[in-house]
Amino acid sequence: MSSGRGMKAVVMRIFENLFNEEVSGERERIVDPEVLGRPMGGSGPHETLLVIESLRRSFPDLRFAVDDMIAEGDQVCALWTMTGTHLGQFLAVAPTGRAIRVSGVTVFELPRGRWRSSRGSWDLPHALAQLGAPVPGMGPGPAAGDPA
Repeated sequence: MSSGRGMKAVVMRIFENLFNEEVSGERERIVDPEVLGRPMGGSGPHETLLVIESLRRSFPDLRFAVDDMIAEGDQVCALWTMTGTHLGQFLAVAPTGRAIRVSGVTVFELPRGRWRSSRGSWDLPHALAQLGAPVPGMGPGPAAGDPA
């Protein structure tokens, strides 16, 4: 599967069927058994999947919207926006009931059309500020939708 359109379709399935909701059997179809990722600085197998599960516990209404994608070879770069309501522990922050909206970028490597590895970045300080958590160098910020 080397077409850009086909690779982008796999990434959309990853976001829709793994990040936004756990669709039974989808993981086995689109994720390499040794998927690697560095979302929180680690590099072990399945760490990315554990981070997704943790985010879904912290933000039960978690949604990732894909804003744009660029495909080249077996890589797809996705620009995305994450939204959710903070109803579970997130890092060291107890549930606040506040909504967040944060942007990020992830580069997926998809040899043979399956998610093998990824790396990316997102605005964690902005997410923490929206929850009212202290962020070094920043004061608490408004929640998504709150007046500035």
